[in-house]
Amino acid sequence: MDWSFLRRELPYESGTLGAAERRDLTRRTRSDELLDGLQVWIDAAQGTQGRVRSLREAVLSVGRELASAP
Repeated sequence: MDWSFLRRELPYESGTLGAAERRDLTRRTRSDELLDGLQVWIDAAQGTQGRVRSLREAVLSVGRELASAP
């Protein structure tokens, strides 16, 4: 997804932040990146969980039909 339309000059880009502020901003930016990556993994795990549930229900349904067959 292209978010470039939201891009605006950040304080650290214009040179108005000190070294300590830049380090803090860099840490927060890295934390945000890690959290975004974690969210991707969580979304993938939830998708897998849904597929496993569907498969389990299908197996149980087949098992019930086989058990009730004459």
